[in-house]
Amino acid sequence: MPTRILANNGETVRHMALLGLGLARLADYHVRDDLREGRLVAVLDDALVDTEEIHAVYTGRDRAPRRVRAFLDHMTPRLRAMLAD
Repeated sequence: MPTRILANNGETVRHMALLGLGLARLADYHVRDDLREGRLVAVLDDALVDTEEIHAVYTGRDRAPRRVRAFLDHMTPRLRAMLAD
């Protein structure tokens, strides 16, 4: 499909979709509320099924700074829960 506008930020793409500028391929967590409230409509749901992965890359558990470990310990369960919805 030809593309006229490109963006690498989900919220930017979401706002463009809300403005009616075209189709957007976004993660569910970006548009869940918009879909529920009817501001956006899902199309091609069955045609575009895949998964995205999130990776945290660091030198190692015992060598990671405490702030990195704290961030990962904080975010891991939240991201898992968000992606499970």
